[in-house]
Amino acid sequence: MSETTGTAMGSEPAGGETSGTAAPDPFAPAKLGPITLRNRIIKAATFEGVMPDALVTRELIDYHLAPARGGVGMTTVAYLALSPDGRTHK
Repeated sequence: MSETTGTAMGSEPAGGETSGTAAPDPFAPAKLGPITLRNRIIKAATFEGVMPDALVTRELIDYHLAPARGGVGMTTVAYLALSPDGRTHK
């Protein structure tokens, strides 16, 4: 018996899981606010390097369409200013 937890040594669930519930299926649809993603796989933001003058280009759109068409549930843009004042460079 562990003096700090009151459980038998080695009886904790693998991976540090303590709630006894299974992890969600990463391939099942998931709600994110008002939208439903087709799965829980998310392409993290990366520096695409295809935005001259900080403007959205066809190349940027195509870059993000490729993983979406491949099955990713969501893809995120690395940096986006909603107005010229939000840009980090002029």
